[in-house]
Amino acid sequence: HSFEKAQKLLDNLEYDGCHNLGALPAAARSALEAALPLCQALCDAQTALEASRRMGRRDGTGLPLLQKLRWDLRVASGADLGEEKTHVWRHEHLYGSSGDAAARPCVRTRLYFCHNSHLEGLLLALSGSAVDAAGAVDAVVAARLGFLAHIAIRLSRRRRDGELRVICHVGRTGSEVEEKSMLLFDLPLAEVDAWFTDLLKPADSA
Repeated sequence: HSFEKAQKLLDNLEYDGCHNLGALPAAARSALEAALPLCQALCDAQTALEASRRMGRRDGTGLPLLQKLRWDLRVASGADLGEEKTHVWRHEHLYGSSGDAAARPCVRTRLYFCHNSHLEGLLLALSGSAVDAAGAVDAVVAARLGFLAHIAIRLSRRRRDGELRVICHVGRTGSEVEEKSMLLFDLPLAEVDAWFTDLLKPADSA
């Protein structure tokens, strides 16, 4: 319960620091500046402990988002959609009357909004994998996500050999002033598709 109170207090302190700092009296500003780093440290410690407890377990929170991302990558690359082919009719205006993604692959942007818990679940699902050789995902999982935290996944074709690659960046706070986005992975599409497919298998078959 103490950690929960610290998180709520941190939310209020960060809001006042961003929006009300100029209106506060000098004593209140000093108290805010002293309390803010303490609350941040407590909440960061709580996030790291929770991530350590959950890391490596199969966590279903982020799997619906992971499945959407895999489907988007397959459609954008013109890959075989397999059992997910029935979903193409929702976007048939992108492909023509036939709805054949392989015939008319396209580049498109998809934007998903979700609660931080879903983003944390997605990162937890990706953590502890041999694919994450540099430990970049694990490092982000152990860090507290801000209100505007985001993940950007881009499919691109490498010029020198034509290979399709998936590049993923994460921003923990969403503030360009406070941080630069962090590279999570830059991998061939086939490897990412196999990775996501393995994570989406039912727990009893994994």
